[in-house]
Amino acid sequence: MKTTFLLSLLLFTLLSCEKELIPLKGDLGGVWHLKEILTDPGDGSGKFMPVVSDKTIQFFEDHTVTSNGNLCDLSIESTVASTAKYSLVDSSFTSKKCNYTGRNVLFRLKSSDTMLVYIPCFEP
Repeated sequence: MKTTFLLSLLLFTLLSCEKELIPLKGDLGGVWHLKEILTDPGDGSGKFMPVVSDKTIQFFEDHTVTSNGNLCDLSIESTVASTAKYSLVDSSFTSKKCNYTGRNVLFRLKSSDTMLVYIPCFEP
């Protein structure tokens, strides 16, 4: 009886463990904070404008990227968490929740403290 209880407890403990996300180190390491967005009237004359936002993204060793906001849109909101998978081969991330047929969100390091994220935009 004791053995069965201990085995059950051990099995329960193993099954209830979540995989720990290990933050990525190096150039993409750390938490990235949204500071500016590009506003463009549609003619290519857009400018980066400062925003007040708590939206962040973070890259992990298992090729997961997380955000406290929606990774699929241009929103500055940080109310709905989301995750995606990223690729260093083409500097992109994808999520099944994004409706970008044949397109991915792209990212590029502009400097050690500036990352540009290109979210597909479809004009009506």
